[in-house]
Amino acid sequence: DHPMPDLVLLKTPTSLGLSRALAAEARGVRFLNGARATWRAHDKAAVVARLAASGLPVPVTYLTAGTPAPDAPPPERGGGWVTKPVRGVHGRGVAFHDRFPVIVEPPAGDDRSHVVDDGTRLVQQRVGDEAADLKVYVAGGRCFAGRKSFGPASFASDRIAPAPLDRETEEVVRAAGEVLH
Repeated sequence: DHPMPDLVLLKTPTSLGLSRALAAEARGVRFLNGARATWRAHDKAAVVARLAASGLPVPVTYLTAGTPAPDAPPPERGGGWVTKPVRGVHGRGVAFHDRFPVIVEPPAGDDRSHVVDDGTRLVQQRVGDEAADLKVYVAGGRCFAGRKSFGPASFASDRIAPAPLDRETEEVVRAAGEVLH
């Protein structure tokens, strides 16, 4: 017998880990982010669609599967673009482009061992100039934010630097939480 934790932060992208979390929830273990919510959050295409449908701000987004999206802009359109696997996690498979990518392929040498990857990609217009991800957790009514930089091996690092969160962003985070809950 192991003592039951007070609260668990679920960080797994694997089917095994999510299945174990579901079983733990059934035994009464409390999660900051439950297994079902985590599974839904890993589907970036569905998340973007739900947020956009609710009127929340989302970047210009296209869905592609190795060939140009039928509604995509011409490849000469600049502005900076990010490609990512629809069910990727921890920055695996993320690539940055100066121009809209015509055909999207995973970065060479990228460890995608924890990515459910059928080749489907989101292509999103970059927001801001940083190659960083803002992560926000809400617990006990408070928002906690941190930035995680992306690089060739950033997926292997759990380093997140604390980041300030302005009032407007905090309101968007809370609204997104309501939409995605």
